[in-house]
Amino acid sequence: GDCKTATLITGGEERPLKTSLCRSLPGARFSTTDPFLFAAAAEANAFAAIRSRVRTTRYGHDGYGYARLAAGTIDLVVESGLNSYDLNALIPVVRGAGGMIGNWSGGSDFSAGQVVAAATPELFEEALPLLREAARV
Repeated sequence: GDCKTATLITGGEERPLKTSLCRSLPGARFSTTDPFLFAAAAEANAFAAIRSRVRTTRYGHDGYGYARLAAGTIDLVVESGLNSYDLNALIPVVRGAGGMIGNWSGGSDFSAGQVVAAATPELFEEALPLLREAARV
């Protein structure tokens, strides 16, 4: 496959990965590894604001949440406390499937460990104002 496209290879067959078309929080399937990742009050409030606006929330996926986002079965992932080794391999997969991934300010500096990944630019931009106040970068 093309190096700019995320591809799933199973049983010797290749299938391009594509994020969902979800464009707004009320329809979004949201994932985070653990709600207790958001220990600081500002982060916990940001997480609660996202969780209260989405269709459904799922926990415990770790890196698999980003894979599901790339495959179109999760629409939004928000996490905190990640290290570069937790994230570096996931960024090209999300982007290669058509998704957006950045820090809580919308930028590409992940040194603070705060990550938001979304299926569409519209969903990404809708989530950012809820996260920016708690952003550390």
